Amino acid sequence: MSQHFISRADAESNFLDAAGYVAESIPAGESHGSAIATVVPLYLEKGKVDLAAELANTVDDPFTRDRLLIAVAGKCAEIDDDEYAMQLVEAIEDPGFQAQGYERIGFAKADKGEFEKAGDIAAMMMHPDSVLARIAVKKAAAGDHRGAMETIGEIEFPRDAVMALNTIAAASIKTEANEQAVELLSTAESKAAEIEHDEERIRSYAEIGNLLIDTGDKGKAFQVYENARSDAEELDSTHRDTLLAQVAIGILHTGSVDHTDRVLDAVADKTQIASVVLAFARDHWQKNEKDEAFEALEEAYAVLLSQHENETRDSRAKFIVMTAVAAQFAGFEKCERAVEIADTIPDETHKTNALSQIAQLAASQGLYQLAEHAAGEIDSELDRMITTVLMGRAASNSGDAEKSAELLLDASDAIAKLSEPTMRHSAFIELSRAYFETGDPIEGASSFDKAMAALLEVRNSTFRVSGLSDLSKLAEEFGLEVTDAHREILKSVVGH
Repeated sequence: MSQHFISRADAESNFLDAAGYVAESIPAGESHGSAIATVVPLYLEKGKVDLAAELANTVDDPFTRDRLLIAVAGKCAEIDDDEYAMQLVEAIEDPGFQAQGYERIGFAKADKGEFEKAGDIAAMMMHPDSVLARIAVKKAAAGDHRGAMETIGEIEFPRDAVMALNTIAAASIKTEANEQAVELLSTAESKAAEIEHDEERIRSYAEIGNLLIDTGDKGKAFQVYENARSDAEELDSTHRDTLLAQVAIGILHTGSVDHTDRVLDAVADKTQIASVVLAFARDHWQKNEKDEAFEALEEAYAVLLSQHENETRDSRAKFIVMTAVAAQFAGFEKCERAVEIADTIPDETHKTNALSQIAQLAASQGLYQLAEHAAGEIDSELDRMITTVLMGRAASNSGDAEKSAELLLDASDAIAKLSEPTMRHSAFIELSRAYFETGDPIEGASSFDKAMAALLEVRNSTFRVSGLSDLSKLAEEFGLEVTDAHREILKSVVGH
């Protein structure tokens, strides 16, 4: 576009303004909307709501534009520019997005303790329950327990009331006010029983049960899980086994192994069976029953292997559980077996995720040869380099500064040899962050400069916006100033 809201001078001296300038320069279309959506949240973090709104309005796609304007309205409400917030929301034509905008403003007012204003927003909404729930939670946090309960009484939909009660109960548990939490959760259970949608009701029971476990009242938790089990067994939907598996894991945490087995007998989906058996393994490990833990992990893996393609309801869910099983072997200090299992995951993304987790866990245990072996099994150059960086972090967190420095140096040398500049930029960003977080700001700044230099070779404007945004966030987080060398690069980047 010919007109820019960000000046060329600002773009040549500021990382975020450079990103915004390049985003503005992208012709109208999907790429323009994506680029603007990258920078608007960063401008909002800095409180630049006028510029954020102007940029959002340059987007042609109404879905993206309205979503950004909702975010701007929420930020305006946070900084008490309520009139502008309301103007932005009222200008949104889609009723659904407009409702989300009012909700965001209501949330912001509740979060600031401005309950009367939040209530006024709720009164304007056709469905005010989410805002009322937020008001109740914030009143409780401010010590107004009675006011919180009165507000919950105004909520029409029981699911929103349950969510508010659960949130307040969780806060009570954190302060060790367990008796109060149990009382709140008992009320939540009564509200959950009123939920008409079967799956929502079962999920609500499970959430309540989980919180009751945290209070230490396992008997009450078991009763709630039993309600969930009874309802879940009556379901005739694809989510039946998933919900039963969640209930089984909850009952396991109450200490009732026999009842867990009975619930598991009603589950047909092998992916969900494996997820429960994985929970058994973790439970055994916590009880220091290591042989039983390994046996359960092997059983979970065997169940997954026995699941044929025509039996698999959700391949992604299956791969997630396989990844969890592989990573858990590493967590149980069986890294060789972990790598063996990870290598059998058919999906490349999940396989990479598993191997990266294993490499980091092995490094944290000082098993560097195994860690490097796991990282070496990753096919993607970029993911392999980033995993090496994460191994360096893990070594540092474990107190091995020497090995951490060695791993990060190895990563730096390997990243510099990457031929693709987008990959080189992304990897140096991760390396820079790792150096700063492990206490080496000199190498952190050096890697930052290398990430920036890589952008000069990138021709894709959308990636340039993303890359400049990453640099802006990193500079903000670690206090990096814009140098003369940076300005020269910014001039070249925004000039293309």
